[in-house]
Amino acid sequence: MPILNYRADLSKEEMEDPAYIVKSFLADTNVKELRILFSDILETCLTSGDLAFNTGKKRFNLIINLRNIECFIQAVGLFIDNENDSYQS
Repeated sequence: MPILNYRADLSKEEMEDPAYIVKSFLADTNVKELRILFSDILETCLTSGDLAFNTGKKRFNLIINLRNIECFIQAVGLFIDNENDSYQS
């Protein structure tokens, strides 16, 4: 997948060192909490009566976690692009 398919949310430093984002994500993210977060998102989106994000703190954490996931995916995409470039050279 070409780098142009990604949104340009990564800084120049992050684009040059995507491993930093991966390491940071893995250091800051509790996998169990991430699974619970995704479960809450699905439940909230699929049902109308759930208030999983009824406080400002919960909504803030959702926004930050989703932003981090987006950056993580972009960094992984950079690794893939760099690997493909290495194989083609």
